[in-house]
Amino acid sequence: MGRAVRGLRGIIAGVLVILALGAAPGARAQTSGEISNDADLQKAYDDAFAAMMADPQNLDKTFAFAELATRKGDLEGAVSALERMLFVNPDLPRVKLELGVLYFRLGSFETARAYLQGALDTPDVPPNVRERANLFLSEIDRRASVHQFTGTLYGGVRVQSNANAAPSGTNVMALGQSATLNSQFTKKGDFNLFAAANVKYTYDFQDQNQDLMEVTGAFYSARQQQQTLFNLTFFETTAGPRLPVPSDWLWSGASLSVRPYFILDWVQLHDNPYYYAPGGGFEWLNQIRSGTLLQINTEARNKSYTNTGSFPTVTDQDGNEFLAHGQIIQALTDELAALFSGTFSKLNARNPAQGYKYYDYGLGLSWSFDAPFKLTERPWNLTATAVRAFYIYDQPDVTVDPNDTRFDRDWRFAFINQVQLDDAFSVITTIGRTIRQSSIANYEYNNNYASIGLSWRF
Repeated sequence: MGRAVRGLRGIIAGVLVILALGAAPGARAQTSGEISNDADLQKAYDDAFAAMMADPQNLDKTFAFAELATRKGDLEGAVSALERMLFVNPDLPRVKLELGVLYFRLGSFETARAYLQGALDTPDVPPNVRERANLFLSEIDRRASVHQFTGTLYGGVRVQSNANAAPSGTNVMALGQSATLNSQFTKKGDFNLFAAANVKYTYDFQDQNQDLMEVTGAFYSARQQQQTLFNLTFFETTAGPRLPVPSDWLWSGASLSVRPYFILDWVQLHDNPYYYAPGGGFEWLNQIRSGTLLQINTEARNKSYTNTGSFPTVTDQDGNEFLAHGQIIQALTDELAALFSGTFSKLNARNPAQGYKYYDYGLGLSWSFDAPFKLTERPWNLTATAVRAFYIYDQPDVTVDPNDTRFDRDWRFAFINQVQLDDAFSVITTIGRTIRQSSIANYEYNNNYASIGLSWRF
């Protein structure tokens, strides 16, 4: 039954990665007619600069240059261009808004506040400008506080072809002999209602090193319609300081922070305690260069299971678990990003037949694009992921087959589409498939699933 929860943390992590894509205020996608590579962007930037200088009173040309300068990363050039527009006409709320956004990105929050408030004070402010200015003003207020709360709530409905992760057939092994599995324990489809949350509290010590204290919480709960044996609740909390590494220790364009932290996991299955796991971890979070983010986590837990009437022997899995996980997010263009990940873990269970080594590697592509048929004003995001995973058990399980050590091999595929309704709410739909091959027929299964839900970011 442990397989029912082993993939849970991966499900939550995958959802949160998708929710993070395009989460920054004002994120936008390129249209197909926009710049597609660095050479085209540089030429368009140079042409726009020449056109602006040839006709400095033309506000359209100045604004076009400011947009290209922003995309090229020349924020100071964009600021200069927009500020010249205000000398020509001081009553331009859109220009004041964009200046506020640029100064926000530069970290000059008080200057950003002045321009954003100026946009709001301009007569006849368009509703979309007012909404976006208020959003950034709220973010400035939040960042100015020593206490910060951020997070995502996500809930919806999920349907599965194999909700109990059971084999399709009835031919299994028991005590080393062929046996027939009762059909009530074979593959069963079902749907569930689920809720997920990820929250973070940050305390800013306001010292020269920009040290922070971070406390995080992750929650997931699923209630099955028929397969209630697999009603599942998961909670994880971490707490520890985030310590930035001085920039003069690093190469140009890089940033690095480290975070030691305490962990506590708690899992409930079939509405009964299943296991809890205190532990600790260490994180390296490194922006190698602009557009390249590397994260590495190493963790250790002591997992303690609870026997119940439904799961009478799960304490055989008691033991220490070590885990290492790394991921790289690489921006390929303004609208396309690649995700690479890898994991290794080792569970030293009290019963060696329940101990195993686990490793996986995965690849994902995330694409932001304009909404088809202009169904929404905000961009959509489509992410496709593929993961190859392996479980290598330590010893044969004599109750199943004393002559065969279990070895499982998984393929996991998922397609996730995020429709951003506004800066806080999104509709997320997912379809996916899991295929498990095993050296022992008891553990082979496949599962197709689909879900739809609403997320709220705060």
